[in-house]
Amino acid sequence: MYTTEQTTPTKTIMITVNGEPIGRKLIIDSVTYAPVREPEWAASMTEVGMNQPTV
Repeated sequence: MYTTEQTTPTKTIMITVNGEPIGRKLIIDSVTYAPVREPEWAASMTEVGMNQPTV
């Protein structure tokens, strides 16, 4: 798992398996660790049904 340092109160996390990223980046609040609202492009993918898990 990689994290990036930012000056904003959020952290970006990318989960990896054997060094290969899986899924999308997760943006969380660095104080509460609550997920931050997804970008609008990600929300539009959900409307179209493109968020189905891949195996």
